[in-house]
Amino acid sequence: KISIFRVYNPNSGEHLHTMNSYEKDHIVRLGWRYEGISMVVSNTGKQLLRIYNPNSGEHHFTLNSNEITMLKRAGWRYEGVAWLTPTSGVAMYRVFNPNARGAGSHHYTMNESERNKLLNVGWRNEGVAWYTLGTKSRQEVMLDWFYARKGKVTYSMANRNGPNSYDCSSAVFYSLIEAGYLSPNTWI
Repeated sequence: KISIFRVYNPNSGEHLHTMNSYEKDHIVRLGWRYEGISMVVSNTGKQLLRIYNPNSGEHHFTLNSNEITMLKRAGWRYEGVAWLTPTSGVAMYRVFNPNARGAGSHHYTMNESERNKLLNVGWRNEGVAWYTLGTKSRQEVMLDWFYARKGKVTYSMANRNGPNSYDCSSAVFYSLIEAGYLSPNTWI
């Protein structure tokens, strides 16, 4: 699993996603703000392409090679494969601000509420740009399930199906469901 970092340029309004920690560190030294891990992707799947507009400073991401060709004709610089994206998972939405004149005209978010707020103030919906594994690995989701219950539940073999008590195997079972390893319909 690969973590993708998000940085923000307070001067242009652009959010840049990168898997390259050296690139992240370099532009943070230039005044960009590090915003944390924006998503987790796999090392298999579709190639997400990255292109840069030297006039506006905007980076653009797409799975569509025809879109890359069109932007190259308009003077953008192709930067190659940004990373590989899974073919399904958590949707990364792309919205466009038709009033923007420069960097930040596109925004990418997994947060449907954030996308809808932008649409309500005039941004245009461009659909699902690609898929991610979310913001955490499955193992982190499992650990979070346990941490959320630390000191709040008791051990019980008789009442082992939660939400107030679990035994060892049922706790692991429910954390596996939470992380998506098992279907919610799976019976212990």
